[in-house]
Amino acid sequence: MTALERRLDSVIFRAGFAATINAARQMARHGHIAINGRRVDIPSYAVQVGDVLVTHEKSKMKEAIT
Repeated sequence: MTALERRLDSVIFRAGFAATINAARQMARHGHIAINGRRVDIPSYAVQVGDVLVTHEKSKMKEAIT
């Protein structure tokens, strides 16, 4: 269960960056999220405790998220 909660798409959804899990998966797949300053586009990426999640600087969705 903890492995599922560490997935990037799940973390994006739980953090409120996306309204649905499918939208969170699409955000991750399109590279709109950066972890620790590095763009990540793999929805199944395992987020570690202490990782910093932000919208990518050049993301077109930045206005919609903030």
